[in-house]
Amino acid sequence: MKKIVTIALCFSLMMLTVSTTSFASEKNNSVNGISLNKNDAINFIASGASNSLFNFQRITNLSLTNSMVTSDMIEMNGHIEQDKEVTPFVLKGNLLIGSQQSHGINTFVGKLEDSLNNFEVLYFYIKNDERRTGYIFNDELKEEKMFALYLKNNHTNEIIFFEDRLDTLNIDTSNIHASQKASPKDDLLWISKVLPSNLKK
Repeated sequence: MKKIVTIALCFSLMMLTVSTTSFASEKNNSVNGISLNKNDAINFIASGASNSLFNFQRITNLSLTNSMVTSDMIEMNGHIEQDKEVTPFVLKGNLLIGSQQSHGINTFVGKLEDSLNNFEVLYFYIKNDERRTGYIFNDELKEEKMFALYLKNNHTNEIIFFEDRLDTLNIDTSNIHASQKASPKDDLLWISKVLPSNLKK
């Protein structure tokens, strides 16, 4: 457990300092992100190495065709395009109260699954608040209403990071009525989902 916390802290510090990659949306429902080799990403986070995380990046595009929120449920349909290969997804699940709400920042975390089984959702985060947060990559979004979606491609094992302004999702946040708190594993300790077993002890 100590190793998980240490790695999570390293990851948080890394996100506080990295701001060179653009996650800006070219269209209202299209978001550019990056893909990282799983082993390279884990090694970087675990070691706190000074080498650039983005040496391993590949540009990836997420297109959303439909997003809907009902109370504490969310569904997002779309596809991800990488190297001219298009992979669809249907993400569904619960919205939970994020840990940052204890600090007065209006955040939610999703516990989602892809019904097509093409992706594992590692982390889904909504910040419906313009107060600054450090737990994202893109420095330009730290004082914006925004969302983050981190996935593992079940076919390639790559980890994919998307971040953009909240209005890209085209959801009515007034419809969110979450009542349950997110577990640490679904929130800031999401990285534990991809760590090898020897680092979880």
